Amino acid sequence: MQLNEEGHMDVRESNDGLATVFTYERFRAYAVFGRLQRKLEDVTMRDFERGQVQRQGARDFIAGFHCQDPLELTVVRMSNAEASIVGCALVHEKLQQAVRRFIDENGFVSQPPQQPFIHQTRTAITLVETTNYRNCSWIGAMLQVTPDQAWGAARYSNFRMMYLGERQQDAILVAAKRFGLPLGMLANMFS
Repeated sequence: MQLNEEGHMDVRESNDGLATVFTYERFRAYAVFGRLQRKLEDVTMRDFERGQVQRQGARDFIAGFHCQDPLELTVVRMSNAEASIVGCALVHEKLQQAVRRFIDENGFVSQPPQQPFIHQTRTAITLVETTNYRNCSWIGAMLQVTPDQAWGAARYSNFRMMYLGERQQDAILVAAKRFGLPLGMLANMFS
């Protein structure tokens, strides 16, 4: 487990100083703060399955999922064009490349992250993603699949429910099939 002295997720600045990198075992998240003039409906997420833009008060957000690696990008844009990108994956190099490509293709202007952004992102990732990662490791062992398969299926089913509006059962079965989880065992859960 890659934890610091206090027993928490490891948090570092990227080499260029524009991203905050969160690491927990094999899980990695990149968080970038900045500005995005383009509306989320108009952003490019090449090679990603893309969800619908969601609205929550003064903020819009969109997520995209890349099944091959697997990795997920979530982009938040405030009404004043302040924005952030958070990407999560187990394949660190692919994640960094995907975040960089999004920045380059969409005119996202990175700014050095401020403490409130780092703290808020760290809190959300620690509460949700570390638990998800641990649960996926346990589920992978139970289903006799790799942690990558279990993590990919869990993240993809969540993406399909939250951003594509699929029913839970349908999203889980599609994700299980896509990531090679034993369908027989999962089908019994829904019968």
